[in-house]
Amino acid sequence: DLKVVVEVMVDAVVEEEMRQGGEMKV
Repeated sequence: DLKVVVEVMVDAVVEEEMRQGGEMKV
């Protein structure tokens, strides 16, 4: 399902952002 693919992509992006500068994202 496309929804699952989108969720996985978003998950990866969130993890990447948290790794670089976790304080910008809430």
